[in-house]
Amino acid sequence: MAKPDKENDKTKTKNAKQYVAELGFALNLINSDPSLQKWIVDVRNYMKKNDNRVPTPYELDGLKQGVDWFERYNSDQQLARMAQNDPRRKADFDRSLELKKESIRAIARQTGVELDEGFLSGLALDSRLDNLTQEEIKQRLAPIVEQTILEGGDLGGDSAEFERTIVQWADRNGLALSGNTIAKYVAAGTSGASSIDDIKNDLRKTYLSGSYPAWSDRIMMGEDPADIAAPYKARMSRLLEVDETDIDLNDQLLQKAMQGVGADGKPSVVPLYSFDQQVREDERWQYTDNAMDVYANAGNNILKMFGLR
Repeated sequence: MAKPDKENDKTKTKNAKQYVAELGFALNLINSDPSLQKWIVDVRNYMKKNDNRVPTPYELDGLKQGVDWFERYNSDQQLARMAQNDPRRKADFDRSLELKKESIRAIARQTGVELDEGFLSGLALDSRLDNLTQEEIKQRLAPIVEQTILEGGDLGGDSAEFERTIVQWADRNGLALSGNTIAKYVAAGTSGASSIDDIKNDLRKTYLSGSYPAWSDRIMMGEDPADIAAPYKARMSRLLEVDETDIDLNDQLLQKAMQGVGADGKPSVVPLYSFDQQVREDERWQYTDNAMDVYANAGNNILKMFGLR
């Protein structure tokens, strides 16, 4: 009587387990997408029409045409989804997700936002499957940046720096921005969709150019209203005897100079000598040493006219 071939039985058992594992992987992958399920049906029908012959690689490529799964994902994305659905590679796939999480946490810290575990896990999976770039991950974080600002939360990292830069620049140019506007620009800046210069140019175009029509061309060329107004501020500082840093661009007198209108009713640049006169007509000028000197000189001249000096 022949002895049982234990080694052969082990080999058969191993092959059977491997077959089941491979079959399970294939079923998981096919069940993950309706277009793959339809593709399998198409392949089976093709085989029936061809005496159950397995399609050649060339024929399989032809059968892939128009199948959403193959058209939607490139080769790297397809391999990632295969790994996700392969029980034999679960441990490796899970480790790769943890590495993605650490990378995303670092980007979030740099951006300046906190991520909850659910969002982080979802983004890590998307990043692993679609091989998202750092810029694409930042774009996914942009809504969180925007929502944090709208809810009055504290930002850190790049987001806080962007917010500071935008708000300070807007204040310097006499522009009060709403929370929604700030949130939109900060989110665009930290996601990489816009640079700080892009944002400034958009603010010039959207708000500042129309506010100062006489200076519109220069503003659209990249100049700031604060810089254009500098000569007027210097005159105000000297005549009103105040520090230039205490003069806000929204000062009524400075606004009058920046929004000058000519005799024809059209926007016009106010000459500095005309602005000097406007400053002297301002109530604040009456209480300066500068005004006292002018009044004293005028009085002396009157006295001289009557020969009293």
